[in-house]
Amino acid sequence: MHPPGLRGTLFLLLLLLLRAVLAVPLERGPPHQEESPATESPDTGLYYHRYLQEVINVLETDGHFREKLQAANAEDIK
Repeated sequence: MHPPGLRGTLFLLLLLLLRAVLAVPLERGPPHQEESPATESPDTGLYYHRYLQEVINVLETDGHFREKLQAANAEDIK
C-alpha cells in the first residue's frame, strides 16, 4: 500500500519533469562586449592602463584640466 499523498506527489513531479524537458530553449546572442569610447588612446603598456584611462575620463569633466591635457605632449604625461 502506498501512502495517500504519494500518487499525487509523483504525478506533480512527472508534470514538472515534462515541462522542463519540453520547454522552449533560450536563444543566446553573441556575448555583450563593453563599448569603448570613440577617442580611446593607445595602450600605454602599463599594468594599470585601464585605471589611468578611467582617471583621465573623470578629470576630463573639469574644463581647465581638459584644456591642459589636450595641450600637453604625450611624453610629458608619462
